[in-house]
Amino acid sequence: MLNGKSILITGATGSLGQRLVARLLREYPGLKRLVLFSRDELKQYEMARVFSPAEFPILRYVLGDIRDA
Repeated sequence: MLNGKSILITGATGSLGQRLVARLLREYPGLKRLVLFSRDELKQYEMARVFSPAEFPILRYVLGDIRDA
């Protein structure tokens, strides 16, 4: 169902976001791109150590805040 799709997860470094990322990577190996958007640089760094872009090339970490235009 989601294979071949691109997905954006806002708040990706939170507890729910991290679980969602793990589940999507496990259940949908055919995803085109998984964009992880959050405002916490340290949490992104820590998450990238668990979900490495080298191991999962579909991952894109994006730093930002949804409140910013």
